[in-house]
Amino acid sequence: MKKIKQRFILLTLLAVLLLLSALVAAMNFVNYVYELREADALLEFLSRYPESLPNTNNELKEPIPSHLSPDSLYETRYFSVLVDKNGVVQAMDQGSIQVMDHAVANDLAKKAWETDRTKGFAESYRFLQKE
Repeated sequence: MKKIKQRFILLTLLAVLLLLSALVAAMNFVNYVYELREADALLEFLSRYPESLPNTNNELKEPIPSHLSPDSLYETRYFSVLVDKNGVVQAMDQGSIQVMDHAVANDLAKKAWETDRTKGFAESYRFLQKE
């Protein structure tokens, strides 16, 4: 009887552990997908300003999408690289990120350009390619 009780408790604890693990994994996955969508929406919006983002909301060509915070445009660290059709860097804007070295930004842009994808990751940086 004691072995059956111990086995039942062990199976119950294992079931609870599996359920909690699945719940945490699902929450992390949903959060990851949400963060990717928000990053992609922000990159899409920023891509409409190839030179640099205006200093005030009044200077924007279009309103900020409702699912983005107006502050998110100005608190996000990003850089942009203009690359011609041959992969040669034409211009670079690093005004919103201070720790990015030109050589590193150039390498990341080349990695992004060499992929056949329009969006993805170059090392730990999210990228969006527009023509």
